[in-house]
Amino acid sequence: MPRQIFPFTSNAPPALACSNGLFCLAWTDEQHILRVAFSSDGGNHWDGGRSVRVDLNSEPETSMARPALAFFNNALYIAWTGTDNPGGSGVGTLSIAKCLEPGVTNFTAKKVLWGETTPSPFGPALAVSEEGGGGNVLVLLWTGSNGERTLSKRWSSDGVTWPDKDKLIYWGFGSLDGPAAAGTRAELLMAFTAAGQNRLLLCYSNITGGTLPGGPGSGFHIYNGDPPPGVDNSYWGPSLAFDPTVGNTYLGYTSSGPAQNMYLLSQGGGVLSAPSFRDKLVDTSPFAPAVCTPNNGSTTPFLAWLATNGAHNIVFADYDSMPKVYVNGNG
Repeated sequence: MPRQIFPFTSNAPPALACSNGLFCLAWTDEQHILRVAFSSDGGNHWDGGRSVRVDLNSEPETSMARPALAFFNNALYIAWTGTDNPGGSGVGTLSIAKCLEPGVTNFTAKKVLWGETTPSPFGPALAVSEEGGGGNVLVLLWTGSNGERTLSKRWSSDGVTWPDKDKLIYWGFGSLDGPAAAGTRAELLMAFTAAGQNRLLLCYSNITGGTLPGGPGSGFHIYNGDPPPGVDNSYWGPSLAFDPTVGNTYLGYTSSGPAQNMYLLSQGGGVLSAPSFRDKLVDTSPFAPAVCTPNNGSTTPFLAWLATNGAHNIVFADYDSMPKVYVNGNG
């Protein structure tokens, strides 16, 4: 499939989700308006994009950060960091809305999580997982706006109500950007760029119960060898996706090196404990690429990213067609 270089431009990375071959791309344009575009033929053709409006006559929603997308209970959900900036503190309130017929109808049932803020331009993460063995729930993760920038999580059984009792804060875990999340068959994965001088990319599994195993610093570092400086750290948060067809977990990121190459790491079995492969891509981006799998029998992941050209265009491609600097290597 030829890559798509969209006319859409942004100053923040896009989000990408897919269900049974229906792709959704979400981004904030350079006027901070939240927008979505859809493809129903596997990413070959896309509509022209539209602003996200909750109900027909409402004003477009706005954000300065990467939004989050997830398909849950036969609906598409979008979460974003608002531009309300409560108290003039440089933060935004988290909101979430759903679309029952993606690509056809508007979003509805907007829920503003008053009191839940994240530094702008940090974006939240969405994933579908199991909490407490009670069946699938929609999970929202974000970086708190407190001084420690702690990671926080809420979950909802219907995507609309988000009870206070279903909130957890991972004290002692600070993040430089918004986290990434993916639900496997058995657990919830979370990845983030750790606050600190080394800016290490960390990934934790089995966080369903509300604790990160082993305490701060014990998560799986993106590369367990001795890579050159700038390979396993980043200025921005990573992305995560899980492919239920083959059981692979994918993690995308952009290194903090000056070349801004994108990387994709994959691990079979759903747990990032020892990487199956680590590929360095020729394509570059100032931020991590969004990664998703089509969930329709295909095993090829798809990526969307913000190009490093002067226009900041959004680009979409299937991973197999993308040129690599190396496959399963280091450097």
